[in-house]
Amino acid sequence: MAQKIEEKTVPAIVDYNLVGISDEGYDGPDKPVSPHEVDSWFSTCAGNVYLDSEETIVQAEIHFETWDGTADFAAGAWQRSDVIVMDWPSGALALDQITAGATPDAYRLPSAGPWHMRLAWRDEPAPGPEELPWASILVQFWR
Repeated sequence: MAQKIEEKTVPAIVDYNLVGISDEGYDGPDKPVSPHEVDSWFSTCAGNVYLDSEETIVQAEIHFETWDGTADFAAGAWQRSDVIVMDWPSGALALDQITAGATPDAYRLPSAGPWHMRLAWRDEPAPGPEELPWASILVQFWR
């Protein structure tokens, strides 16, 4: 059975229904296209992933996890999820908060290179009548 070896939760701003994860070591000019352009809830390009919210969400909590094998996952607790393989040039990950800019050092993988990456999204109810709903995002990594 796989074991979780590290985890970290960070707040994020969801802007234009998008929030991204990028490798700080990626030096290319490319950003992913809008997920709508590829008919998905996420899009990727070298060293970058964009996640798209279906609802108007302005805040999210991103929970990063690294596992020593295939990560445990309760699919029923999430509205959307997918597993992809991404190559992370440095393993130092930042948040791309679109117009709010980058937040460096959001999470650090144990090493650079290709990682399985599970992306999962869940909309959360507004905490009060005058507040907007928010999102929980799960990002799990394993070799």
